Amino acid sequence: MSFKISFISILFIVLATSHSIHALVLRRPQGVEDKSIKLPALFDDGALGDITNRFYKQVPRVKYTVREWDPDFYPVACISESQSNNKCPISDMKVYDVTYEDCPQPWTMCRCNGAVVSPERLFEFFGRVPVKARAEIRHMFAWPEQPGLAAYAFGPDIGLTNPLQTKDGKQDMNAIIHEAGHVLDQGASDSPEMLDALSKDSCVLRPYSQVSRGENLGNAMVMTYFKMINRSEYDRVHNEKEMSCMQNQLDFMERRYAERMNPGGTCPPRLHKNSERKHVPGGILTKRDLELLQRDLPDSTWTRHEDHGMYPHGHMHDHPNHF
Repeated sequence: MSFKISFISILFIVLATSHSIHALVLRRPQGVEDKSIKLPALFDDGALGDITNRFYKQVPRVKYTVREWDPDFYPVACISESQSNNKCPISDMKVYDVTYEDCPQPWTMCRCNGAVVSPERLFEFFGRVPVKARAEIRHMFAWPEQPGLAAYAFGPDIGLTNPLQTKDGKQDMNAIIHEAGHVLDQGASDSPEMLDALSKDSCVLRPYSQVSRGENLGNAMVMTYFKMINRSEYDRVHNEKEMSCMQNQLDFMERRYAERMNPGGTCPPRLHKNSERKHVPGGILTKRDLELLQRDLPDSTWTRHEDHGMYPHGHMHDHPNHF
């Protein structure tokens, strides 16, 4: 089995044996491409949310219905993620099928009882992700707070470790749109078109964009969605903040993602099937369960984007599945 790994500094591979988790630390090998971006940032990290978050309220709420799963049944992906870095005891998880009025097939979401985001906010905010983009996301996870970690994306799944609100209590959708950007990336951040755009531009959106091309695309996705919500207000901010220094990146994002990031419409066929349903009596995994438990990955080549730097003073690591 081959693994496709992108390193920022250190790779932690977590191996599950019996009931314990072990960490193996590997140093970044020589010759790995540096995907950081050397362009200056246009916005400070905190300023972007002040601009964009008030516009998410303009997105119509999508009505939804919720069905909670029977106890002791969980998607395999949720079991695996709950055990990765000991995020949540399985017995503390609840699983929901959430069906939105714009799509007949429900999304399966897993929430730890100690998660910092409420079930209602999780369901409502995910419904504000444009349906054509939402159709490419498989599972949503909500976990307890982890120091410095805002959210992450792993393949088609998104995990949240923050309450989707700012410190002063205002709603904050930037994290979930950023992670949706990782799911929708699918090689776009390393494409010749994006590399050409970066070579022609003189800035990126914010300091966190400098960490890697993938983080740059996730941040640019926020502005793409902003433009789809309110083009006239976007144009005003674009002119006031002199965003022409990253115009080629913005043009690339609009060409590639405008249709998927445009609110409204109905969903196309879902890109991913739900992970396998598993019965775990009492929420207790046996030694045999741990030996057999593997994510249903295509050749285990998904990349995990952990966004520690979504907010100031953090760091981001890209690495494959840790379970």
